[in-house]
Amino acid sequence: MKHKPIKEPVYTRFPMMLIGIFIALYPVICFPVTLKLSDAELPFVPAHGGALTDLCVRSREIVLFALGACLILFWLGERIFPDHPRKSPLLDRKALLPLAGTGLILLCAVVSGIFSLHPELSFWGISSENTGIAAFIGFAALFLAALEGGFSRENLRYITTGATVSGLLCGVMLLIEKTFGQLTDILWHTGESAGTMLLFGNSSACGEFCALLFPFLLACALSEQRNAAAAVQAVSAGAALCTALSSMSSTAFYGMLAEVIALAVFGIIRAAKGKKMPLTRLFIPFAAALPAAALLIFQPGILTAGAGNSVSYSPESSWQLTGAELTESTLRITGKGELLIRIEQDGISLTDERSGETSLLTSSCDTAEIAGITARLDGDILSLDLGYADKLRFARYDGGLGYVGLNGYIQPLEQSAFPELSEYYGMLTGRGYIWLNTLPALRQCIFKGTGAGQLCFYFPQNDIVGALNTHGTANILTDKPHSMYLETALYCGIPALLILLAVTAVVLKRGAAAALGSGAMAGAFASVVGALVMGITNDISVVYIPLAVIFAGILCAHPDNREHAD
Repeated sequence: MKHKPIKEPVYTRFPMMLIGIFIALYPVICFPVTLKLSDAELPFVPAHGGALTDLCVRSREIVLFALGACLILFWLGERIFPDHPRKSPLLDRKALLPLAGTGLILLCAVVSGIFSLHPELSFWGISSENTGIAAFIGFAALFLAALEGGFSRENLRYITTGATVSGLLCGVMLLIEKTFGQLTDILWHTGESAGTMLLFGNSSACGEFCALLFPFLLACALSEQRNAAAAVQAVSAGAALCTALSSMSSTAFYGMLAEVIALAVFGIIRAAKGKKMPLTRLFIPFAAALPAAALLIFQPGILTAGAGNSVSYSPESSWQLTGAELTESTLRITGKGELLIRIEQDGISLTDERSGETSLLTSSCDTAEIAGITARLDGDILSLDLGYADKLRFARYDGGLGYVGLNGYIQPLEQSAFPELSEYYGMLTGRGYIWLNTLPALRQCIFKGTGAGQLCFYFPQNDIVGALNTHGTANILTDKPHSMYLETALYCGIPALLILLAVTAVVLKRGAAAALGSGAMAGAFASVVGALVMGITNDISVVYIPLAVIFAGILCAHPDNREHAD
């Protein structure tokens, strides 16, 4: 007797339908969320009146968490109340390692958050960073849902369609911004000067997201059998490429460079195996690259705008600060000179210890030029102009002297972790400074992390010497380490980083096999490679990491290349 193959019930496609819609609408899902800062955040997070309005990142984390919760509830509901009993691919032996690894990373994030300095901030992360336990739940749910459903050709179409729509939307937003100005200004008539964070809905924030869309859409267009669909995917790939380049993000550029290399390698291997591309498809890479070429012609400096050193002042004209020591009533700063500042009964005295010159500021609006520094007293606030982008401010109170940090809070001065390596601070737009001063916090992370989104409480925020020489200003918050790998170790613990690397190895191994048999899978593999490259200098961001984990889940569901062979 012949038996018809059992078809999967249509309702089992719901998770991948939902993920496809999520990808399609992600560029335009923005709504204002007003965040009231906690007492722990107030000294560090720039805000107006103790609150800030986040248009794009917290709203994105909320949507990501809600989607993750829906996917988890659907999976549990299907196990508890199955209409058509079936064995979930997640319960298959081949899914054991990625399933266990994902669960352990999430467990590490939760445990680290519970036992962190400020557990109340761990779920959503601090207001300026927005990568908390909620985001990790969303990442885990997306990865496992894609792993469970990514083996189906029908399910893959939902992802392809969502990515195509998303690329076109990003292209439309780019056109609007090039023509009329920042999209967020148009929609909400607000800007960062009003205490609003603008991190998505504009080309400068879509860079990494579109860098992951581009290779997947290009590969889909090259392998698509329907000419009309291939043309639309090629246009969408071109729009994503333009948006990524227009973001002027060097990280996105190097990520796309790695992606193009990965696609070229798979193309060469497939050609060597006799899988030649139809001549009618050769126009697609040129069609996708044409808008980007036009963009580069009109903006030739776009590729170098985001690269290089972060220094935003003239080192030659600055005081070249090398040290700062603040005690209860004295401040000693060293650089081109040695200046000793003391609280006196009649005012504030400034002494150039090399020349012996002394000045006394006794009343409000007094100004003095000494040792190449301009000092001004306004009431009880002493400001020092050392030739950097911003002045240093110190407050006189109860016979003492205190440093006025971000948001006006009096803070103790802190020192760089590795001052002897200060020549590397400006590397990769200031990431050298951030990485080196983040390393001491890893001592807290041997078994558990600091808690999601809580680096700012471990970083020397009031290291005025390092901050001024790196950024030209000390009025800056460092709330993330600018490295996905370092951030995983910090937030979840070093064991979580090792687990992440193990899961990544599985994804790449299975993905490489799938990519040799399918053009779409080659695009997903290239996107994951791009995300891994960008992760060297970029954080775990709710802006683009969701797309990377979706592609990783799809790749992990394809241990061989039989079903999706072109």
